[in-house]
Amino acid sequence: MEKLKVGDKVCKSHNRFGTTHYTFSEVERLTNTQAVLKCNVRVNNEPRKQSWNETFSFTEIGNPYGSAWELTTPHLISEHNKQQNDIRIKIWFRDHKFTSEEMETVYNLLNDIQHKE
Repeated sequence: MEKLKVGDKVCKSHNRFGTTHYTFSEVERLTNTQAVLKCNVRVNNEPRKQSWNETFSFTEIGNPYGSAWELTTPHLISEHNKQQNDIRIKIWFRDHKFTSEEMETVYNLLNDIQHKE
């Protein structure tokens, strides 16, 4: 695994209340041993292999919880997009006031799906 370069896109995932949240940033500049991200976070620029998932990450400096940043991959972006879509759906259902007609339509659609399985 190579060291980070200026312009590399990185991501940190963290679990909050059972939901994974993602933070994205980009390497803005480098020192001899650190990479400085656009979000003003410094990480060690020596990749370390994570024991739990066999990926490489870069340890955040000054964070007592040992946050790790990794290079952004299409898989991470896909997971983030799925999560954002789930949040949009939950907010829509939370805020939408259904009419009786809409409730009947939703019920019929879900009922049809259940009977097809």
